[in-house]
Amino acid sequence: MAKELGIDLGTSYLRVVQRGRGIILRDAMAVAVEKRGGAILAMGKEAKSMIGKTPGSILAYKPMKSGVIADCDAVPRMLTRYMEKILPSSSLGRPTAIVGIPCGATEVERRAVEDAVFEAGVRSVALAEEPIAAAIGAGLKLDGTGGCMVIDCGAGTTECAMLSMGGVVNVHSEPVGGDAIDATIASYLRDQYKLLIGPQTAEYLKNAVCSAHPHADRGETMVCGRNLDTGMAKTVTVSSGELRNAIKDDLVSIFKVIRSTLEECPPELAADLYDYGITLTGGLALLPGLDRTLSGFLGVKINMVPKPRDCVAMGLLRMLNGSERHMIHFKTR
Repeated sequence: MAKELGIDLGTSYLRVVQRGRGIILRDAMAVAVEKRGGAILAMGKEAKSMIGKTPGSILAYKPMKSGVIADCDAVPRMLTRYMEKILPSSSLGRPTAIVGIPCGATEVERRAVEDAVFEAGVRSVALAEEPIAAAIGAGLKLDGTGGCMVIDCGAGTTECAMLSMGGVVNVHSEPVGGDAIDATIASYLRDQYKLLIGPQTAEYLKNAVCSAHPHADRGETMVCGRNLDTGMAKTVTVSSGELRNAIKDDLVSIFKVIRSTLEECPPELAADLYDYGITLTGGLALLPGLDRTLSGFLGVKINMVPKPRDCVAMGLLRMLNGSERHMIHFKTR
C-alpha cells in the first residue's frame, strides 16, 4: 500500500512524518548548487554550513522564503532526493502527502507547492493551513464551538490565527521571524561595532545569548568578524541586554500581528482566550522570555508547548492518524 506522509516545508527546516512511524526526516532547508549548470552539490545541514563560505562558482542559499517556495527549480529536486532517501525503490505504490502551507499564501504559491511535491513522485497531495496543523500538533481541540488562538513564530513569518469549529476565523501574518532577527543582529553589530558577521554567526548569537525579556537575559559572549574599517579580524563582546534592545522593533512587529488578530476576534471567542490563554508555537517560541513579554503586552496567559518546532509536523501526523482526517482533501495527478 502507498505510504502516507506529512511534509512541513519550512523556511529553515524540512520535517517529514510518516503515518505509523512519526518524524522520519528533519533537515535544514538549504541547498548548494553550481552556478554554471545548476547541479546540486549539497543539501540540508551540509549546505547550510556552506552559506557565506562558498567560492564564486558555488551558490549556497535557502530556497524557501516566508514559508513559500522562492526557487521553483531547486525545491522539487531537493524533495525528489529526500523521497529517494526515505522511501526505498522497493516500496509499493507512490506515496500520498499532506503539506503545510501558510494561511496567507496566494493561489500561485499554493500551486507551486503542489507542483513541487508532485514532481518529487507523490501520487496525491493535500494542503493544510499551518495554524490549524500547529494547533492540532500542540494538542488543542478544534471540534467544539470554543475558540483558541495560535501564534506560529517561524523563521520566515509570524502567523497569528483565531480558530474555532475546525477552521480559521481570522488570521494575520507578518514576514518577521527568526531570519529577520538574525539580520537585525548582524545589522546592529555592523552599525555599533563596525563588525561584519555572516548569517550563521548571527543565528549563533540569537541562540546563545539573545533574549526577549530582562529576566531571561543570559549574560554575554564574544563574537569574531571582519572589521569594516581595517578589513582585519576583530573580536567584540556582546550581551543579552544590548541584543534585546536591538531586536525590539522585530518584537513590536510580532505584537502588531497579534493585536490585529485580537481586534478582529468576535467577542464570544475573545472570552475563551482569557480563560485558556494563547498557544505559542514555532522555532522562535524558544527565544527566552518571548512568552513572558507577549503575556505582559497582551494581558493574556501564553501557553508554551514542549517541542514548538515540531508542532506543524506533528499536527500533520495527527491529521493522518486521527479524527481530524476528514479535514484532508487530496488532489491526484
